Amino acid sequence: MRNKDVGLIAVLVVLLILLIAVWVVLFVAVQGNDDTKDEKDSNSNFRYLDDEKGEEFYFGDIDFEILRDDGDDDKQKGGGGGGSNNFCDDDQVILRLFREENTHAALWNETIYEEKVCYNEIFGEMYKGETHECTGDNLVLRLIKEFNSHVEAPNAFTHEEEYALDVCYGDLQCVTREDSCVGDEKEVVSLADYNNAHLEARNINNYELLVCCSSG
Repeated sequence: MRNKDVGLIAVLVVLLILLIAVWVVLFVAVQGNDDTKDEKDSNSNFRYLDDEKGEEFYFGDIDFEILRDDGDDDKQKGGGGGGSNNFCDDDQVILRLFREENTHAALWNETIYEEKVCYNEIFGEMYKGETHECTGDNLVLRLIKEFNSHVEAPNAFTHEEEYALDVCYGDLQCVTREDSCVGDEKEVVSLADYNNAHLEARNINNYELLVCCSSG
């Protein structure tokens, strides 16, 4: 074999090695972008499911940890019925709703839900004592999880074990009644059923089961 042929083969081998190296670099880069996109899609598009209507709601690109920690911007947003904007600080929040009607519940400090159920808006005065500690007598509702949760009534006929997350508040004493509360009780929310229920803000009047609470 002539020296000229050997040189040509050597050049071709080098070019082939360079092409393989470029292909490997491009493949790794593309795979990395796909993994990042998949991770972003799985974490950023939170989906709320409305079981009764079959609707889906997407929050889009949201950093939930930032939203959970950032409560200052949310303090002025009232809730618990009528979409009011009365002042409702965190220690007045009994629980939160995704929206006012046919909805799921969240704990008082899950700030991704802006609809608040507020003690001071229901009872007309600020609650001054310990608020969210469970004492055994101040149960309002039971949830399955911290947010996007169905609920169980405080006096459900049968208690399902999965509803292990208690929503408690202050000195409230709560029961579930049909159609109306009695005495000095106030409606806090209303429920579609005693167990595994959707709920809605007070005074919406789509559901007949009312969570009625007295204070003091």
